[in-house]
Amino acid sequence: MSPSRPIAPLVVALVVAFAIPIATWYWLYPTFGYGPSTLSLAQASVLVAGAVLVAVSGLRWGGLGLGPRSLLSAVVIGAAGYAAIVLVAGLLNAAFDTGFVLLRSRYEVNAFVDNWLLTAFAEQLLFAGVLFGLARQFVDRRRLWLAVVLVGVAFALWHLPGYLAIGYGIGATAGRLALNLASWLIFGSIYALSGNLWLVVAAHAATDYGLSPLVTNEPLFGLLFMAILVAGAGWSRRPARAE
Repeated sequence: MSPSRPIAPLVVALVVAFAIPIATWYWLYPTFGYGPSTLSLAQASVLVAGAVLVAVSGLRWGGLGLGPRSLLSAVVIGAAGYAAIVLVAGLLNAAFDTGFVLLRSRYEVNAFVDNWLLTAFAEQLLFAGVLFGLARQFVDRRRLWLAVVLVGVAFALWHLPGYLAIGYGIGATAGRLALNLASWLIFGSIYALSGNLWLVVAAHAATDYGLSPLVTNEPLFGLLFMAILVAGAGWSRRPARAE
């Protein structure tokens, strides 16, 4: 750990991050109801919080991996991942009549805005861009995975207020927290390897509204897709830099 780094920005970022789901589930929804408008407001608050924290935490937008080259790299790697799983599933369908659904019957613009921008981009700007960007300053480069794990725990716990408010049982809550942790360990690994925030967003978006339903409906294809993205992140190899 580097004692020269002030810890206040990280603490502030964590407080702001956790204030959002608590306020959302225990004030916004009980007061104004749960619906498209309040859901969008809650999601937008994550996006705004992430953008503000980038500005006040000493991070630089240029160091987040949101440039055009990063976007092109993410498109290429993401397209390769989708092409691979669709090709494999299509071959299995042809050979064994497995009935895998390769593509959606239709694609909704609202679903892309909701899941790719207001959810995936907003959450990963906050967790990968801000929290990981700050946490990694306190670990040696050789222990970067410790920052990945710590932010993964924060990402899982960040969902806990919602699970408690909905009333999930202990088993269901534990299972969902474990899934959140496992998901962000993949997202964090992609970012640690590549420094490409667009690629992290693509990975997250695939779990909510993937271009192919294979990612979410067929676990083995979902794992294959994520493995390709992680491999692509290692191939692109632009480690996230401490600013």
